[in-house]
Amino acid sequence: AESHTLSDQSSIQFHLKISVKEETKKNENRYSWLSWQYIYVVSEINLIWILSIPHAVSNFDNLIEWAPQTDGSWKPSNVDKVTIKGIDAQLSANILKTQNTLTLSHIKARNDKTGKQLARRPHFNANYDISYLADNWSLTLNLNYQGKRRDSNGTQLRSRTLANIGLNYEVNEQLTF
Repeated sequence: AESHTLSDQSSIQFHLKISVKEETKKNENRYSWLSWQYIYVVSEINLIWILSIPHAVSNFDNLIEWAPQTDGSWKPSNVDKVTIKGIDAQLSANILKTQNTLTLSHIKARNDKTGKQLARRPHFNANYDISYLADNWSLTLNLNYQGKRRDSNGTQLRSRTLANIGLNYEVNEQLTF
């Protein structure tokens, strides 16, 4: 890991951290991360930017994939070998009393035997979270976008966006609604 810091009296800081990690698990799944982290801090207005871009590769033997049947039921089937490769970009910023995170993902989940993308797994996903923090409550909005994908019979499924809204109230340290 490497880190660079640039600072002056106006309390502006810049950090760049680059790290590489690779490991293999017992079940032969291989993971590797290459990530950059850019942090920009201006303490007077509580502004913090963090950019992280990890890369991962996973190999699976005997992955179970569920598919719909003509009678409406779902049935599992075995996919012998699968390789999943992906890259994420995440940008986080604390601006005044809000926490903001945007995550973009590009994932290729392929059956090694056929070379086809696994069913119902989009190539592109995006997720945005914003939380407003007050004394003992918070308001959160989450938007999740999933790109187009194909079903097991080859039918193209439309992209979709899901929105979630949450309100939390902290009564005390042990109890939050």
